[in-house]
Amino acid sequence: MTNRSNNLSEYQAIKQTVQFYIEGAMAGKSEILSRAFSKDATIYGFVYPDLSKPEESTVLVGSIQALFDFVDSSEPVQNLKAELVRIDIVGTSANVKLELYDWLGMRFTDSLNLLKTVEGWKIVSKVFHQWT
Repeated sequence: MTNRSNNLSEYQAIKQTVQFYIEGAMAGKSEILSRAFSKDATIYGFVYPDLSKPEESTVLVGSIQALFDFVDSSEPVQNLKAELVRIDIVGTSANVKLELYDWLGMRFTDSLNLLKTVEGWKIVSKVFHQWT
C-alpha cells in the first residue's frame, strides 16, 4: 500500500522542479532554469532551424548546457504557455510529459526524466519533439 500523503508531497516537489524550468525559460535566464537540472543532465531531440523545411532538421544530442546557452541567448518569452500533462513517479525516479506552446513561436513536447537526489528532484534527461 502506498502512502498517499508522501506521494502528494513528491508530486508537489516534482512540480516545483518543473516550474524552475518553465520560469527560467520565460525569463531567458539559465541560472533559474539550471535549478531544475542535474549538472550531468542530457538533452536529445531534432531541431528545425527553418520550420518550413523539416527535412533540414539536425539532431541535438549532448549536455544540457546546450539548452542553457540557447536560453541565455534568447529574449524573455512572456507568452510561453506550459501544460504539465503527466507525472509518473516510481520510487526515486519520475517521468514528466510537458507541453510548451509559443516558446519563441515554437511548440515543444518534452519528456523529462527525473531522479530524487540529496538536493531534491532533478531532471537528468530531456527528450523533446519540436513541432513543425
